[in-house]
Amino acid sequence: MKALLGFFAGLVLGFIARTLARSFTGLLLTAAAVIAIAGILTDRTEISLLSIPLILIARRGG
Repeated sequence: MKALLGFFAGLVLGFIARTLARSFTGLLLTAAAVIAIAGILTDRTEISLLSIPLILIARRGG
């Protein structure tokens, strides 16, 4: 089940990354999403928590 979730999350993130990669804020948000998904798929909460500072930095404008 996790492999299927990882596949679909990667597919969706790939489409999102193509559109968001045009700005620094978009890159930060994409990186935060990838980190959060990686933490969820590996059952490592500390990895998922690393995405929070990236999201806060992106909201402030980089």
